[in-house]
Amino acid sequence: MPGVTLYDMDDLQSAVAHTMSVREAEARRADEIVEEEIQRFADWLGTLAVRPTIRALREYGDAIVEQVLAENSRPLGTGLRA
Repeated sequence: MPGVTLYDMDDLQSAVAHTMSVREAEARRADEIVEEEIQRFADWLGTLAVRPTIRALREYGDAIVEQVLAENSRPLGTGLRA
Protein backbone atom coordinates (compact mmCIF):
# COMPACT_ATOMS: atom_id res chain seq x y z
CA MET A 1 0.00 0.00 0.00
CA PRO A 2 1.36 3.39 -0.89
CA GLY A 3 2.02 5.70 2.05
CA VAL A 4 2.05 2.89 4.61
CA THR A 5 5.21 1.78 6.36
CA LEU A 6 5.38 -1.54 8.12
CA TYR A 7 7.50 -1.81 11.25
CA ASP A 8 8.38 -4.98 13.07
CA MET A 9 9.58 -5.45 16.65
CA ASP A 10 13.23 -5.12 15.62
CA ASP A 11 12.51 -1.72 14.08
CA LEU A 12 10.77 -0.58 17.26
CA GLN A 13 13.59 -1.87 19.45
CA SER A 14 16.11 -0.02 17.29
CA ALA A 15 14.10 3.22 17.58
CA VAL A 16 13.80 2.79 21.35
CA ALA A 17 17.52 2.09 21.69
CA HIS A 18 18.38 5.19 19.67
CA THR A 19 15.99 7.35 21.72
CA MET A 20 17.41 6.01 24.98
CA SER A 21 20.94 6.71 23.77
CA VAL A 22 20.03 10.31 22.94
CA ARG A 23 18.24 10.73 26.29
CA GLU A 24 21.23 9.37 28.23
CA ALA A 25 23.60 11.73 26.42
CA GLU A 26 21.34 14.70 27.17
CA ALA A 27 21.01 13.62 30.81
CA ARG A 28 24.82 13.53 31.13
CA ARG A 29 25.00 16.98 29.56
CA ALA A 30 22.35 18.28 31.96
CA ASP A 31 24.29 16.82 34.89
CA GLU A 32 27.41 18.66 33.74
CA ILE A 33 25.50 21.94 33.52
CA VAL A 34 24.04 21.44 36.99
CA GLU A 35 27.49 20.67 38.43
CA GLU A 36 28.96 23.80 36.81
CA GLU A 37 26.19 25.95 38.24
CA ILE A 38 26.59 24.40 41.68
CA GLN A 39 30.30 25.26 41.57
CA ARG A 40 29.56 28.83 40.45
CA PHE A 41 27.05 29.22 43.28
CA ALA A 42 29.50 27.80 45.83
CA ASP A 43 32.20 30.21 44.60
CA TRP A 44 29.79 33.15 44.90
CA LEU A 45 28.67 32.02 48.34
CA GLY A 46 32.29 31.84 49.45
CA THR A 47 32.82 35.47 48.51
CA LEU A 48 30.02 36.68 50.77
CA ALA A 49 32.13 36.29 53.90
CA VAL A 50 34.93 38.53 52.59
CA ARG A 51 32.79 41.25 51.03
CA PRO A 52 32.56 43.37 54.21
CA THR A 53 36.36 43.24 54.57
CA ILE A 54 36.89 44.23 50.95
CA ARG A 55 34.39 47.08 51.31
CA ALA A 56 36.15 48.33 54.47
CA LEU A 57 39.57 48.19 52.76
CA ARG A 58 38.24 50.16 49.78
CA GLU A 59 36.73 52.79 52.07
CA TYR A 60 40.00 53.02 54.01
CA GLY A 61 41.97 53.39 50.77
CA ASP A 62 39.54 56.06 49.53
CA ALA A 63 39.97 57.98 52.80
CA ILE A 64 43.76 57.90 52.41
CA VAL A 65 43.47 59.15 48.83
CA GLU A 66 41.21 62.00 49.93
CA GLN A 67 43.62 62.92 52.71
CA VAL A 68 46.65 62.94 50.40
CA LEU A 69 44.76 64.98 47.80
CA ALA A 70 43.68 67.50 50.44
CA GLU A 71 47.25 67.80 51.74
CA ASN A 72 48.61 68.32 48.24
CA SER A 73 45.99 70.83 47.19
CA ARG A 74 47.48 73.59 49.36
CA PRO A 75 49.50 76.16 47.43
CA LEU A 76 53.25 75.70 47.56
CA GLY A 77 54.98 77.82 50.17
CA THR A 78 52.00 77.92 52.51
CA GLY A 79 53.07 77.32 56.05
CA LEU A 80 56.79 77.45 55.27
CA ARG A 81 59.05 79.76 57.29
CA ALA A 82 61.74 81.77 55.63
